[in-house]
Amino acid sequence: MVNIKEKLNEGWVHSRIIIEVLGKPEDHVDKALHVCADNIKKDKEIMVISEDYSKIDPQESLFSGFVELEILTKTLMKLVWFCYDYLPSSVEIIDPQTIHFKNSEFSNYLNELQIRLHHLGEELKVAKQANRILEANGHNLLRNLVFQCIKDEDRTLSQLSDFTGIGEKDLEPFLNIYIEKGGVVKKEDKYSLVRR
Repeated sequence: MVNIKEKLNEGWVHSRIIIEVLGKPEDHVDKALHVCADNIKKDKEIMVISEDYSKIDPQESLFSGFVELEILTKTLMKLVWFCYDYLPSSVEIIDPQTIHFKNSEFSNYLNELQIRLHHLGEELKVAKQANRILEANGHNLLRNLVFQCIKDEDRTLSQLSDFTGIGEKDLEPFLNIYIEKGGVVKKEDKYSLVRR
């Protein structure tokens, strides 16, 4: 059993945190919460005093759940980095009631935060660029698929939806773009290529 008062006298920080998970299937959400708590327990600078798991609830097409943990962190900075790494939805510092910083400690914290934020910014830029490339390639692939489908025979929206595997409501805006750009025409309810 952990002696909380003793740890507080050593400079540890006593907190209550909530970590939420949203996803599917239901058992994945439950497993993710337990894996997260297990990973936290492996950290030598964090002590988990208690853990309380919610039941997994349906949320539209997904499932959600949370774990409430009462923890001790070796320092306040450790709690801050814990928040950065695990993104809890709620943090309540129980003790100490008053927190003091040396300016050198706070400066180090701000510099470390800047490094992490810059790194995150770079990762976001790379992800955005990769997403743009995937989106452009996806549009080209869909256009080629539609054009191949109507190359020799006019097709309805329903037929194109079946052929491409894309729902009619999602496919129709792309067909309208192809019409605007002059590659496709719509006669009554059928689409065909513009013959040049």
